[in-house]
Amino acid sequence: MANTVARLQSIDHGLASVLPDLSSKFSPLLAHGNNVEGETCNITLRYLATGDSYSSLQYTFHVSKQTISTIIPELLVSEQDWKAVSKDFEEKWNFSHTVGALDGKHITIQAPIHSGTEYFNYKKFFSIVLLALVDSNYNFMFGLDEVKVDD
Repeated sequence: MANTVARLQSIDHGLASVLPDLSSKFSPLLAHGNNVEGETCNITLRYLATGDSYSSLQYTFHVSKQTISTIIPELLVSEQDWKAVSKDFEEKWNFSHTVGALDGKHITIQAPIHSGTEYFNYKKFFSIVLLALVDSNYNFMFGLDEVKVDD
């Protein structure tokens, strides 16, 4: 247990030097030394560092995609952030109660081996869907490169 706490404190120190804004969000979780909270941090940091899909993270951490899809946004975007974005939309574009503009695009890909029709879309080509959420100043808030969620 002491080794785990020391490792988490080491992560916190490294995080503070590289990403000071995120360090303030992760520090309270790391201070407890709780494995669940530490794993939440690990999942989020892995996502930020590698850009791995939720499917890939699911197999790495043995946590469902549905759980990961709630962990990452919760840790990265606070309620105050959403309220600030909503206020900006109201002031700049006169759209009340708006927390972002969402758009998607089919990105053409070469069909993966043995994928069958999994990536074949209604436009008659193979693609993945890239979704992005932007704030009132067209800054990316969140992007998803994978939108399929298996049951």
